[in-house]
Amino acid sequence: MSENERYDDLDKSIGRLKRAAIDAYVRDKIGGDADSFTRNKDGYEMVFSGTTMAIVRPGPDGEGGGTGFTASTSNSGPNYGGGSGSTSELDYTKEFNSVRRKSAIVSKLELGLETLKGLANEKEVSQTSGSYDDALASLTKAFTQLNETITTAEKAVEKNLIDNMSEMRKKKSSYDLKLAAAKSSDVSTSERLQHIDQSRVEDTLTRSKPKVVQELNSAWHAIQGTHMTHCVSRPEKIGIGINGPSSKFHGMKWLIHDLIEELTEETEYAFKDFELAVELIQQGDSTSKTKLEEMEQKIKDGSGLRPWQDRSIEKEVSDKKKQEQQKKKQEPGENNQGNSKKK
Repeated sequence: MSENERYDDLDKSIGRLKRAAIDAYVRDKIGGDADSFTRNKDGYEMVFSGTTMAIVRPGPDGEGGGTGFTASTSNSGPNYGGGSGSTSELDYTKEFNSVRRKSAIVSKLELGLETLKGLANEKEVSQTSGSYDDALASLTKAFTQLNETITTAEKAVEKNLIDNMSEMRKKKSSYDLKLAAAKSSDVSTSERLQHIDQSRVEDTLTRSKPKVVQELNSAWHAIQGTHMTHCVSRPEKIGIGINGPSSKFHGMKWLIHDLIEELTEETEYAFKDFELAVELIQQGDSTSKTKLEEMEQKIKDGSGLRPWQDRSIEKEVSDKKKQEQQKKKQEPGENNQGNSKKK
């Protein structure tokens, strides 16, 4: 069975485990001292000395059940009616809900209560099979072991991302490609004129350029739309925290985003630089020369983007706090106004 198929059936699995857990709870906690315990499709029947107890069983989805009644043995029978004995109503819905919450957590983590799995059939429950308390003890141990595994794995992922980012920063030139502009002084208008293949120039500018630029634009826009701030979100005691190693994924995302966005702009400059260089070769006038020199300066100035800046979540939170504090200082509050009036 594939992972997707396993998770597609997860709701049914959760329901089965909820009902199995409640089956064990009723047998151990409610009917533990019973002379006999019987479970059928719709309910539980427990016979004590002088009393019979009946409780409605949850459905296949693990929901419902919990209501019932007790009757004296003089009233016992198929319908628990007739006779002179007394009956009283029971309500264990609160207890059933508590069991459901615990078993749902287990099944969502795919741990399963091994001692409860055997209770999922429709036969009479043995008084000697694994107890509800044993199952919960196993659950606690399994949770602890699972959390240790998650923590170890997330620390390894976080360290890997930190190490990779550090290596990238050490070798910026390998990732942050820089465009070398064509200098007007290097362009010969006489010697190279005859070697220009105008069809290739047109093909480069009209066919290749749009495709290359479009692909690069699509790449950094797609990365921008990928939200890595909360790769995971769960209780803070699981793994290394509420969001796990999300902050490091977030930092890597923005570094790659900014590098590709900068590369996109420099690629457009490169095509324009090529176009102006060809124009200078062909025209050989001062206007063409000036255009190429202006583009050279524009390339030297750079895109203005800062791919290597700190874009971590921690930095964003810190900056936001500083902005809020600065805003409070600039805007006099009601307390300040009140204090000034008193003076």
